[in-house]
Amino acid sequence: MKGFSTLIVIMLLLIIVSCDSLKSSDVLPFDKNVKQLIFLSDESEYQYEAAYYDALIELKKTYPEAVKNMKTINPNRSGEYLDFLTIKENPAIIVVYNNEIVATVNGEETVEEIVQPIAKVLEDQ
Repeated sequence: MKGFSTLIVIMLLLIIVSCDSLKSSDVLPFDKNVKQLIFLSDESEYQYEAAYYDALIELKKTYPEAVKNMKTINPNRSGEYLDFLTIKENPAIIVVYNNEIVATVNGEETVEEIVQPIAKVLEDQ
């Protein structure tokens, strides 16, 4: 009977682990066939984000759909994404395509330093 109980516990653990690996394989809940803008924004440090807001306004003029579909993530509340995004500084704008990061701008940057690499990636079809 003790062996049967041990077998049941092991089977339950295997089921739990396999469910967790399925969840982690779908890293970000976005359409993988679309270039997805992600804005890492921490409202407690908004004074550092002014250039990013201005850059998003500039990007919206040329790429309105990309900015409209942008996802905003608070880095303090999204630890499960930060491992994938590998960002060390906030604020940040990231472009993800096919579950890969294709452009990243983070930290203290000028509007032009933010717009250029993001626009280049969004323009490439």
